Amino acid sequence: MADPRFYSVAGPFSLKELAEVSGAEIGDGASPDAMFVDVQPLSEGGPEHVSFFDNKLYFESFTESRAGACLARPEAASSAPEGMA
Repeated sequence: MADPRFYSVAGPFSLKELAEVSGAEIGDGASPDAMFVDVQPLSEGGPEHVSFFDNKLYFESFTESRAGACLARPEAASSAPEGMA
């Protein structure tokens, strides 16, 4: 979770809201109503967190992440862990 001395948490936000503001597409099987409270690195995220994957050096972290949602390139979607939006 972000350090509250520097950042305030504005959420929670639904997956649908996050997709709309980021221009992302929601992957097949993901619930647009799922709620997320914060952003975390792939290695620290849990079901209520959003993360991102862009650097191939972090592929293993991506495939092992417990984050509930992840912003990633479409070609990476098939490697996402089960349950990750």
